[in-house]
Amino acid sequence: KDSYVLYGKEFEIILFVQGDESEIPTSIQKEAYIEFNNKKTVLLNEIEEKIFDYYHSVCEEYRDMYGEEADLYAPIVDEPSQLKGFVKPQSIMIPKQKDKRIVNILFKTKWDLEMGIGIQLVDEQIEIIGVQSDVL
Repeated sequence: KDSYVLYGKEFEIILFVQGDESEIPTSIQKEAYIEFNNKKTVLLNEIEEKIFDYYHSVCEEYRDMYGEEADLYAPIVDEPSQLKGFVKPQSIMIPKQKDKRIVNILFKTKWDLEMGIGIQLVDEQIEIIGVQSDVL
């Protein structure tokens, strides 16, 4: 487990490194973890912004779905910090790769309890943001 700050709140996040139990992480997996941690403050700020943008792209759909309870699960927000309490980091997954440093971060969300959000970083750049299955 590692600690990360998102939206001003500290979270403990479970780390998964893909491979058999008897295997040690590959050098690229170690590099992915080290580089992510070295840049985590900047990356987490970028992630907050990207989640905010993503939320804006799906908000109306969820508000329609929740109807009268929309403000409880999918409120209208004007800035990323307003998503505090609606997004919770769940786990960090580092898949086996040959040549790219990949880190997948999975989040629980209040507006989509089943699918949440998944973000994939490739060489410390956000490549994918969507539901969790998009990055798995």
